[in-house]
Amino acid sequence: MTDDLTVLQISAPISQGSSGGPLFNQFGDVVGVTTAIITAGQNLNLAVPSNYVRPMLRNNQNIALDKFAVATRDPDAAPRSASPKVPRQIPNHDLALLKGCSRDQIAAVVGGIEDAIKNGAPLYNQGNHEACFLIYEGTAVKFEHDSPCAGVRSAFGDGLLRASTLATAPEKAWAMRDTFDGLLLVIERWAKAQP
Repeated sequence: MTDDLTVLQISAPISQGSSGGPLFNQFGDVVGVTTAIITAGQNLNLAVPSNYVRPMLRNNQNIALDKFAVATRDPDAAPRSASPKVPRQIPNHDLALLKGCSRDQIAAVVGGIEDAIKNGAPLYNQGNHEACFLIYEGTAVKFEHDSPCAGVRSAFGDGLLRASTLATAPEKAWAMRDTFDGLLLVIERWAKAQP
């Protein structure tokens, strides 16, 4: 999503799968189109205001989200700073990295990475890059020290080493995310190779 798109934030519960449905006010008027749910909040839901949608209905043609955001931007709103773009360096591990790991140990790694991303990514997207990095780093340190699989320990250690050489929190967070994604990719290939 783009930072320039203005949306309605509502606390009325909206079921998952209801995106694209009408949002009514207390008089039965359609005031928006339901769009998204913020899972980190309590009943925080988003809708595109109907005054944005009306011109699209009259025009009846596709429009890219970035162009839609520009066309509907509040001209008086202050520009928001975007998260910095950081080049990705996802490691391409050989399947031998998982040699000696049991299914349960691999499942624990996947679970730990998924938990870290679930908790860290929203913080990064909110601009709290340091907190995201600290969550990612904590997961990496845990597995570097506690994993019984030598290859997994080494992969996390390499990621921590790379992050330690970088200057900014966004770079460090992405270095750890690259580590996570490299491990998830090799685990996915390993799982497909299992009988």
